[in-house]
Amino acid sequence: MRTRSGRTREAHRPRFRRVGGIDNGFSVADRREQSVAGLVGLGKTHLATALGYAAAQEGYSVLFADAISVINDLAAAQKRGLLKRQLRTYLAPELLLLD
Repeated sequence: MRTRSGRTREAHRPRFRRVGGIDNGFSVADRREQSVAGLVGLGKTHLATALGYAAAQEGYSVLFADAISVINDLAAAQKRGLLKRQLRTYLAPELLLLD
C-alpha cells in the first residue's frame, strides 16, 4: 500500500497550495464528472490542485495532467497502435484532474 506522501507524489500535481473551508458537495466517491470554467487567473488550477491533494490524503489515487499533454500522448500512442494501453494510464486513477 502506498503512503499518503507517495500518492501525493504520484499525482504529478503542480506546487502544493492549500485551500481550506471549501464544501461544494464534491466527493470522489460519487464517481461523477465535475468541471470548472472561468477566465485566466481565477484559481481553477489552484482549486483542482487542492481537491487532488485532499483526495490523495483520503487515500484516493489521483493524476493531475494538462489536457494538451494528454491529447498529444494519446495521439502518439494511437500512431504506435498502443491507444488502449495508454488510455489505462488516464482511466486507472480514481480521480483524474485535467487542467
